[in-house]
Amino acid sequence: MLNRRKFLAQTAGFAVLGLSLGKAAAGSLPGIDNASIRGSINAADLGVRPGALDDQSKAFARLLLDANDRDMPVFLPPGTYVVSNLSLPSRIRLSGVPGASRIVYG
Repeated sequence: MLNRRKFLAQTAGFAVLGLSLGKAAAGSLPGIDNASIRGSINAADLGVRPGALDDQSKAFARLLLDANDRDMPVFLPPGTYVVSNLSLPSRIRLSGVPGASRIVYG
């Protein structure tokens, strides 16, 4: 007789299989590493380098002004961005990877 415990034990394997197949399928898609939000400006494309140790305030300020003029959101790839003394225009929308895209005052 099939009880709830046996049923859950048997279906748990399907969940693990589904998760592993999903990661394998995502890894085979071209460009998945460089994916950004559609319709946004990628900060790396405009000279802002994630993970650079030097102050990137000038490049970041140009990026913000360009995004404000075009009224487009900005996508920050994973990394740390060292900036200082920036003024944010009124229509700026910043997005990044939670826990991996960090803006640090330097």
